[in-house]
Amino acid sequence: MKKNRTNRTKPARTTAPIPVDIAGGLIRGSVKISAANPPRGGFKIEPTEEKWIPKQWTFDLIEVAEHFEAHVRQQLPWYDTLLVSIAHFGAHFIPERGLVYDVGASTGNVGKVLASTIHARGATLVAIERSQQMAVRWEPPLDVPSENYLLVVQDALKVDFKPFDFGVLNLVLMFMPVNERGAFVRKLCDLVRPGGALVIVDKVLTPPGYLGT
Repeated sequence: MKKNRTNRTKPARTTAPIPVDIAGGLIRGSVKISAANPPRGGFKIEPTEEKWIPKQWTFDLIEVAEHFEAHVRQQLPWYDTLLVSIAHFGAHFIPERGLVYDVGASTGNVGKVLASTIHARGATLVAIERSQQMAVRWEPPLDVPSENYLLVVQDALKVDFKPFDFGVLNLVLMFMPVNERGAFVRKLCDLVRPGGALVIVDKVLTPPGYLGT
């Protein structure tokens, strides 16, 4: 004897945004799953656009400085992890009453993550920032005596560097003239005191072929 089966209507599939990172987070977007766009049919990626970005990028523009904190984290999701790594390096290499350089200091993020070490060891951090728009937004840590932090508003290529213990070039070289980068780095390396370190973080093009693997 056959049993009667009632017709059950399937619930409508709702649109559910799911955050995803594309290509290691360099492009962010959202995946929408709906009846018109089921998962098995492929995902629809909608990259987030930063409409404020000027065609001619320069830190001298006020809109670039205003959006810096959000922009750098949108483009580089690992930015804060990088700062933590720099803090660990600093804790190892900064000595008592040492001299620290933060080249291309922007708004002072490197100085902030090094604050506890700078304060505990009585060290001095010299922040160097060429852009006046960025410099006005530079802030030293509130819990560190102001005499431990100095801001120099000048092109790093023209600064008279002194022998130092710990230096950071965080995403800086890419904005310097290509033909001057090598000499600049060599000059800094020659000024690092014994037991010190120079930390350089930058974007590079991966070589093609086997070398890029």
